[in-house]
Amino acid sequence: MSSAGVSASRSILDSVIAAILLFGAVVVLSIPIRDDDVLGHAASHLAVGLPLLLLLVARLRWPAPASPLGRRLLVGGMSIFAAGQILEAIGAFGYDGYDRVNPLASLHDVGLAATVAIPVLLCGLALLLVAHLRRPALPRWKRTLFFGAFVLLGAALLWVVFGGNA
Repeated sequence: MSSAGVSASRSILDSVIAAILLFGAVVVLSIPIRDDDVLGHAASHLAVGLPLLLLLVARLRWPAPASPLGRRLLVGGMSIFAAGQILEAIGAFGYDGYDRVNPLASLHDVGLAATVAIPVLLCGLALLLVAHLRRPALPRWKRTLFFGAFVLLGAALLWVVFGGNA
């Protein structure tokens, strides 16, 4: 692989690792406020939204994709979902438990609608994954790693939608 290819792969890997570390840091830092309905709720949305924003900024350094449609779907889905998570975090301050106490609660509803971007994001990721795995010189361990990362991302997104704070 050329040095440009190694550098490009490294920038993707670095940005994904940074996003995972940011997710972990936000989750760990939010442990003391988990019992607070509003702050815990907002923190859970920020734990997803901030790393997605980081990836959106970092993708500017990524190489040209093997599937341009896949990249457009991934970036579009990530953009909508990240914006939705940030809006939900802000909207959490419009609630007291389950009771709406101010107009910020409406932002939570708007952000919740952005979860429709998850299938778009996953379709884009799947297209990119298939295009990447079809490369003939890709070692087996890398194919396994990419497939595992796709499964973990899908599971994490499903947890956010069905198992995390709503």
